[in-house]
Amino acid sequence: MAKKIVVLTKEPNPNEIVFDYIFWLDVPVNYQPFYADPNAVSSYKEATTQEVDDLKLGKVYEMRSNAVFSKTDTVGNIKSFLVTKFNQEQVIINAKNPWIYYGTYWDGASWTNGGVV
Repeated sequence: MAKKIVVLTKEPNPNEIVFDYIFWLDVPVNYQPFYADPNAVSSYKEATTQEVDDLKLGKVYEMRSNAVFSKTDTVGNIKSFLVTKFNQEQVIINAKNPWIYYGTYWDGASWTNGGVV
């Protein structure tokens, strides 16, 4: 099974804990050309060649963020938060389509529809 959430750092402060993490979100097939980046790298230094290739091909989108927790939060609560947040972000990437009219053009006489569905 492929990684989906990777914790990068845990920084304790006097009253809280800050986790830096990445999500590897699956990109819908039709959107992959727009996420593709041959120069993509991962914040996760131990990413495998296949994982980095998936980022470069646009199959996976790496989203880096952080979250602040109370020192009294349990590991289970933190993990649950990360899974819930991951699922929310996956829904967003699946639904977001700024390319719905991509390539639509007018040639001076008529319109030709483009777009990615």
